Amino acid sequence: MVTAKLQFSNGDYQEIEVPPFGTELVRRHRGQTGSNEAEGVTINAANGSGDLIPTGAVTANGFTSSIRFYDTKSVVQQNLYATNFRLHHVQSKLVLRNTGTQSLLATPRLRPAQGNENDFIDLGGTSLAPGEIKSVALDSICAGTQGRSDFDKVSIEVMNSGDKGSLIAALNGVDESTGLTYDVPLRDIGNLRNSTGAYPWRLDRDVSTIVSITNVTSVPTDFVVQINFPGGPYLLDPHKLAPGATATYDLRKIRDQQIPDRAGHRIPTSVNGGQFRWFIRFGGRLIGRAEMLSVARGISSSYTIFAVPEDLKLTLDWPKKQS
Repeated sequence: MVTAKLQFSNGDYQEIEVPPFGTELVRRHRGQTGSNEAEGVTINAANGSGDLIPTGAVTANGFTSSIRFYDTKSVVQQNLYATNFRLHHVQSKLVLRNTGTQSLLATPRLRPAQGNENDFIDLGGTSLAPGEIKSVALDSICAGTQGRSDFDKVSIEVMNSGDKGSLIAALNGVDESTGLTYDVPLRDIGNLRNSTGAYPWRLDRDVSTIVSITNVTSVPTDFVVQINFPGGPYLLDPHKLAPGATATYDLRKIRDQQIPDRAGHRIPTSVNGGQFRWFIRFGGRLIGRAEMLSVARGISSSYTIFAVPEDLKLTLDWPKKQS
């Protein structure tokens, strides 16, 4: 039995007993957060939270977003990064939380995922007192880049004036035409072992899978991609990414257009899934994400890699009520 201690950002406190191999559900409703649209929680376990695997979701009026927990004690630097976020025609929200004991200034920077990575745009800085949570709209950048297709999708860096581990964030958006929710992880660069990825991919029916990899350091970085499937693998030549640049891989395009790999192999059109793997060869640090989408089935999911945390914190965004 593990005792999980939950401290909510509005002052509420709760303890729950989790039996061996058991699962306990904790539900929070909009009214419990007071006037705030966003809320945070810190989870500690009486005998070490390594025995707990937390997960969750926010749902309301057709909106669904994952709840991600962060280990604020094991991060290697203070900034946060996300890759390949849809900016245009998306109602987006960035939620920031100061988990430290000192005030900080958070400044989001957006770079085009496809285009000149040095043509970035900074939002104004957001000041956060210890424990404070604020929502940041991306409307101004979205409006200011209308007509620029290079800013349809962006990588995001949230620069943090505070200590490492003092800032966590949540990023999501709702597509104005399809209603799909795009839920994108924001995290630090991690250790070198985190500069790798292994994601499932699917192409059955209308499902698409797009993998994006972003160089989040100031030095060119090489990586290798291997796509596994029955009868594979499919191996690409090493790819060098400039600082701030993003590489994207559309699995449906690679399969349907019969694009050859380095040895001339192609993914058969009968193949509907497998595993996408990438790993760094040399250079700085990379972050990656695989996104699966299906408009017909309302599927929008992200896959990335996180370490198992010891001290668990999350930030979540309560969606606005729809009229």
